Amino acid sequence: GDPLLRVECDAGTVSATALFPFGLNLPLVRQPKSNLWEGRFLVPTGFPDGRHAVRILLRDSSGATLTETKHFILDGQAPVIQPEPSGSAQAGALLQLKVRTDSDVVVLTARLAEGAPVPLRWDPATRSCIGAVRVPEELTGRQELLFEAVDGAKNRGFARGTVEVRK
Repeated sequence: GDPLLRVECDAGTVSATALFPFGLNLPLVRQPKSNLWEGRFLVPTGFPDGRHAVRILLRDSSGATLTETKHFILDGQAPVIQPEPSGSAQAGALLQLKVRTDSDVVVLTARLAEGAPVPLRWDPATRSCIGAVRVPEELTGRQELLFEAVDGAKNRGFARGTVEVRK
């Protein structure tokens, strides 16, 4: 989707415009009963990911103008997920999961077969994300694990794994 730029300004600000490095001049709109100014924009195809400067032009009620430089992060890449092999699991037992993924991931889940997703959390001791999923009693044989990661830019990444479930 289109990104949203939000800027908090002084109460006396009467206009705010964002000047993007790819040539867009975007008038920002003040949100009702706040000092928050916002604007949605599209990034041109081929503009590189990374940290970019955006100049913010502010005008106050006396007519004075001020320019501030802020930065935004452009991230158009889906997170990469690297699950460690799970091997095998016992039906009815907890299956421990360990996954490595990008540092900007904010949500990471795993789902075994048709079960509900379970969250995986960062573990500094293992320098990976870990979690556990209960293996249903009725499952046997080779079962699929589905991993989903969402990063701060709301990009989604997926990975699959398998586990052999024994009775």
